[in-house]
Amino acid sequence: GAILLCVGFAAVPHARIEGVDAVAVGTAIVVLLSIARQRVLIVRERLTSLRLQGEERLRAEKEAAEAANLAKSQFLARMSHEIRTPMNAILGNAGLLNEAVLGPAERESVEAIETAGQTLLTIINDVLDFSKIEANRMELEEVGFAPASLIASVVSLFGVPARDRGLKLATDIDPSIPVILAGDPHRLQQIMSNLVGNAIKFTPEGSVTVRARVDSRTADETVLRFEVTDTGIGIDAAGRARLFTPFVQVDSSATRRFDGTGLGLAICRRLVGLMGGEIDVSSTPGVGSTFWFTARLATPSDVEAGDVLLANENVVRTAGLAGARVLVAEDNIANQRLIERLLTKLGIQPTVVVNGRNAIDSVRAGSFDLVLMDCHMPEMDGFDATRAIRAEGFQIPVVALTADAMSGDRETCLAAGMNDYLSKPIVNSALHATLRRWLPESREIGPLAASAMAAAGLVEGGGLIDLRQITELFALDPDGSAGFLPAMVESYEMTLAETLPGIRAALAAGDPEALDDSAHKLKGVAANLGVRRVFDCAARLVALARSGTTAGGEPILAELEVALGPAAEALAALIAAAAIPPQADSQAA
Repeated sequence: GAILLCVGFAAVPHARIEGVDAVAVGTAIVVLLSIARQRVLIVRERLTSLRLQGEERLRAEKEAAEAANLAKSQFLARMSHEIRTPMNAILGNAGLLNEAVLGPAERESVEAIETAGQTLLTIINDVLDFSKIEANRMELEEVGFAPASLIASVVSLFGVPARDRGLKLATDIDPSIPVILAGDPHRLQQIMSNLVGNAIKFTPEGSVTVRARVDSRTADETVLRFEVTDTGIGIDAAGRARLFTPFVQVDSSATRRFDGTGLGLAICRRLVGLMGGEIDVSSTPGVGSTFWFTARLATPSDVEAGDVLLANENVVRTAGLAGARVLVAEDNIANQRLIERLLTKLGIQPTVVVNGRNAIDSVRAGSFDLVLMDCHMPEMDGFDATRAIRAEGFQIPVVALTADAMSGDRETCLAAGMNDYLSKPIVNSALHATLRRWLPESREIGPLAASAMAAAGLVEGGGLIDLRQITELFALDPDGSAGFLPAMVESYEMTLAETLPGIRAALAAGDPEALDDSAHKLKGVAANLGVRRVFDCAARLVALARSGTTAGGEPILAELEVALGPAAEALAALIAAAAIPPQADSQAA
């Protein structure tokens, strides 16, 4: 518009406005506007250039950040693998040594190795968990579990440390909590273990109490509230404000005498958030603290109580595993020996090879039920070996056996054609669960076993004997030539004769340590034979003892004594059936 106005002035050359030459004014204005337009174009070009430079710089910074994050993840994965591989051998062999007959000094040394190894493993796991959470790659599973048993498991785990510090470890469980819920029991146990462990660590005297109750409930969902209350040193307001911050300790000067990475509570907060809950603390310095959190858990519609693995059942059922043939592809000698021993103890026949190429040759030549495949081996790694096995049409289950534990590693294994993923260090319960998941459920155990199992089936209906466990015992001695079952029953009866008076005496004296010792022995032999009710009562007595008390043990003892007679009759019937040759049994029929 201004340009048109100037052109208008210039078009009237003789016009004068109060003595001013309109043409000159218009020309000057046009020149000025032209200069201004050029300046605007220059500024616009500079702004565009600056914007493009800024976008390029942001893109470069983003790529650099992503590269740094990837490098961090790769570093964590690599270091995790390098540390977990020897840790697998250390913890695995220490566990096996602990089962051997050792003197007091030797057992103390082995326990020190286990404790130090578990501490190091906890630090590794914390760092990896935090890395997964930061990358939004933490995923929760949803399986059926028994909340009361999970709590008992945590209390049992910390019973000895609490007793060593002279603390009373107690529980207060709302009886209205559903028997079975669905969620991630391992992560739930991780949160509770962290809170209980911290409470014991920061409580010089007094007690630690674990409480659980129903916060709210609908037809499909139950919200549980867990509390851990201690009489410890307490936390002031400033400390509470930064309590859940990663890598931060409440008081770096006073509490540095307590070990820790400062990650535990930060991880707990993220896990609770993933469970749809909240976590917080109330505390008074010098009086104590109460940490609480909530978790939303589903009400399972298709989970049978018998299908749920109780968290306080330390002896894992390994029915149907005996006699299986497992190919182990592993290049580390220490891990080879450890895995061989673990499998052999289950009655499994292991065959070990040192690389993926040998694994392929063995699958071609042999008849195996399962392959445990290390991912990183010389000549050919586990990924390429699995791809080759699948390319040749073999459908044998392949389970990754690896120290890699970063987010995405499981997916990489599955993408290569593997069926499952087992990380190192190998945890017995995880190994057993994986083997049960992929090995055939039943094995040929011979006519003698079939005859005895038929008779045992008559008493199994009352829930007295776990036939899956008896099946495994028969698989270890299919023709009865070793007298394996009678020897196991004799061991059970001898242990019962030894421990039952000890349990009675410990309850009468109010001695939790003595109760723990006797009940734990009975629990082990009852588990080996699958004597369900005796095992259950013994396990409850162990949990009670490790909570630091014997109160409430008399009713459990009464249940135990009632179960003894029917259990003895069931075992006697089983042995009698096993003693009858199948031919004679069929002729008598």
